[in-house]
Amino acid sequence: MKTPTAYWRFATRRFGGLAGLGVAMVLNVAQAAPAPAASLSAGGVEQSLRQVADYILEHPSGRDTRHWVIAPLYDGLLETAYVTGDATYLAMVLDLGTRSGWMPGPRRYHADDHAVGHAWLDIYAMDPSRKERLKPFVERFDEILAEPRTEPLDYRQKDDGSGPAVTDRWTWCDALYMAPPTLARLYSLTGDERYLQFLEKEYRYTYDQLWDADSGLFFRDTRFLEPRTERGKKIFWSRGNGWVYGGLALTLDFLPEDYAFRGFLEELFVEMTAAVVSARQEDGLWRPSLHDPEHGPVSETSGSGFFIYGLAWGINHGLLDRETYWPVIEKAWTALQTHVAASGRVGYIQGIGRGPSAVAPEDTEDYGVGAYLIAGAEILRTLKGEGFQEERPALLKAAEAKLAERRREPQAYARLVPERKDDLAWENDKVAFRTYGPALRDAVENSGVDVWTKRVAHPVIDKWYAADLAGRASYHEDHGEGFDGYKVGDARGCGGLGIWVDGNLVTSDVYQWAAIHWSRPDTAVFSLTFEYPETPWGTVVETKRVTLELGRWLYRAESTFTSKETGEAIAGLPVAIGLLAQSANPIVRKDAEAGVLALWDEFHGQGLGTGIVLEDTAALRDFRIESINGAKQALVLTQTDDEGRVRFEAGFGWTAQGEFADMDAWLAHLMDR
Repeated sequence: MKTPTAYWRFATRRFGGLAGLGVAMVLNVAQAAPAPAASLSAGGVEQSLRQVADYILEHPSGRDTRHWVIAPLYDGLLETAYVTGDATYLAMVLDLGTRSGWMPGPRRYHADDHAVGHAWLDIYAMDPSRKERLKPFVERFDEILAEPRTEPLDYRQKDDGSGPAVTDRWTWCDALYMAPPTLARLYSLTGDERYLQFLEKEYRYTYDQLWDADSGLFFRDTRFLEPRTERGKKIFWSRGNGWVYGGLALTLDFLPEDYAFRGFLEELFVEMTAAVVSARQEDGLWRPSLHDPEHGPVSETSGSGFFIYGLAWGINHGLLDRETYWPVIEKAWTALQTHVAASGRVGYIQGIGRGPSAVAPEDTEDYGVGAYLIAGAEILRTLKGEGFQEERPALLKAAEAKLAERRREPQAYARLVPERKDDLAWENDKVAFRTYGPALRDAVENSGVDVWTKRVAHPVIDKWYAADLAGRASYHEDHGEGFDGYKVGDARGCGGLGIWVDGNLVTSDVYQWAAIHWSRPDTAVFSLTFEYPETPWGTVVETKRVTLELGRWLYRAESTFTSKETGEAIAGLPVAIGLLAQSANPIVRKDAEAGVLALWDEFHGQGLGTGIVLEDTAALRDFRIESINGAKQALVLTQTDDEGRVRFEAGFGWTAQGEFADMDAWLAHLMDR
């Protein structure tokens, strides 16, 4: 086994110099091997990469932007940007990172919620002046290190909610892709050895539980240690072992050359390589079940993609012999093209939560696309050879320029705003809103919806927050684009919900959890969860999905109410949806047949119309006007359907925008939307 030569990849071959790096990230790699004489061409591989990347950018999956499913896609898009020099792919990840507030997922210990750290920290490394891209992961792992899980946990245990969750430690092999590359990056960026110590401890814990020395592979989790397939074979997931193999590469890139555990991981990589290569099938790819190809007789994309990536990475980093393994890569990559439709859509991907089983052309997921891209990018890097240079900071500047240009155009946009008390804000070319997050749990604000009046079509959220937080200009004052003059407090604002209990409105606190969903530029989508403790139905959980399309004055909302104790939907739950008046004597209009409630207010010298349109008018029970903190609040009283859902639209129109002159015009819009 060759030992890779350590050198500053970010500072030399990839970054073109140390200037401006701050804390340099050490990636341990060998100089790229001379481009092999092969049937694969750099031009052909790049064309395939672009086709797949372009397709996925045009067909976003709708996933939570911090979900583990999308994290490998970020890895693949970034690598595609690096090897093609096309900032378009980096710009997309930069955009989704911004929308995500550069945050990890919500679960503190769960490795899946650390996986987006690969991309967020890689982007931070290109410009270490942007500390907001580093801070959330430093804070997350500092929390973990302050209270680490040390209990013996495995998947055969049942979670009863009284103690640590089974997934609070790395108890499934996929976790070795999710968390270790993030921890290795954190060490490289901060020099804090606690991250390496934690990485090693938890990695060894997983290895001791799930590694099968006889096979040179990992079981998915402890539930698979004993069961066998119908043909008596051990069950080794292709995708699960692909996660481990690809994760080794993404981790080793950032470990110090003299770190003892690095040697252990290198040996593990080489040992897995032998098992991986021996498990490939006649077509050069891998079936869903590595030791029982008949269990799912069609080759699976995500496992195959990560195996190809690892093999190419091993060659490029001196751990694998090129003459031995390049033919394996060639055949596998060529075969993998049969899993890509002419449109660029990648198929044959094992689904979420599905064990090894048959896959079909229509089966697709973001992680499988990411595996394809990261494999192709590493192959392209090999084909371009040792003279190839990557200029990542320059690429980031180009991506930022693309994003800034896009931000000047009308779009639907939503993002988490951790820098402003965990707000979640959303807007289109007509309207803007926000709701409040965990940092305000002890404040007066709760689950109400705030209105930001705007008179310009271009996005304002980022600009207004930045100016206000920097002390340059308050968004509570109109500087020509609009302002936040709307009052919410602990009321419903414009479309907040509550439970109607014995003639009283019971409200939840600020959101418990929030997710931005990856969507097209003409649609913003996000989800929120709220809790209502100690109701007659026990603790009630509201999951609210909001959609705002370009050109519309109203956002669509679907709230589903479930029991926290049982997880079951609550049918017939009495629910209220509210509008808070902004003046002492608002005009109120309601139409039971249309399910419409409208207010018209005097608002800072202008007129403001707010409204609610209930989708299921048969569920309408009544309208109410109540007093709250000296103001009037109008309510639509309704109830959940058989699936625990309430669907409605809510929004506003402002006379300064020139669209609605009075209540008649506003009501006509609501009735005819």
